[in-house]
Amino acid sequence: MQAMGLVYLASLVVGLGVLVVQVALGGRTGSHDFGHAGGHAHGHDLAKTGHAGDDGPLAVVLSFRFWIFALLAFGLSGSLLDHFDLAEPAAIAMIAGGAGIASGAFAALVVRAVARSSASSSVNLSEAVGREARVLVACGSGRTGQVRLALRGQSVDLLAVTSDESIARGEPVLIEDVRDGVAQICRRPRELGD
Repeated sequence: MQAMGLVYLASLVVGLGVLVVQVALGGRTGSHDFGHAGGHAHGHDLAKTGHAGDDGPLAVVLSFRFWIFALLAFGLSGSLLDHFDLAEPAAIAMIAGGAGIASGAFAALVVRAVARSSASSSVNLSEAVGREARVLVACGSGRTGQVRLALRGQSVDLLAVTSDESIARGEPVLIEDVRDGVAQICRRPRELGD
């Protein structure tokens, strides 16, 4: 095996290893980007952090996710091309490098876009108290269900519990309280009409 073949294989193993560790830990490690270039992953809105270069190409390259996926793509494409001898070594290095950069940039930009949309579209769940909702998954004594309600023009789904009564799917309910993202619900009083 050539020296570059070992480099490709090592890149694949390191990228895959870091990814497996992150998945095993539930994504709790590596959530910060290097140098705070990408903002924090602890609920801070990137637009509010005020860091210079949050949207620039440097922020993408400094992203931890960029390097994980760049190593994976570089290692996988280089290893496959080298193992099956599908191109010259220089061409393999260029293809693997391009695949690594493209994959890393794509992963970093997708995660950044998803984080922005979820941060900008988040609603305060305390606003749900006193509102009507519709049961999506039936709930009852000792059984958690799910409800959907409209908040700020968005459909919001919440886990739901009720004190004793069973409430079937599709029934209208009132949200009495929300604690830790779980709604305490009761049947909607008939006095409220349809």
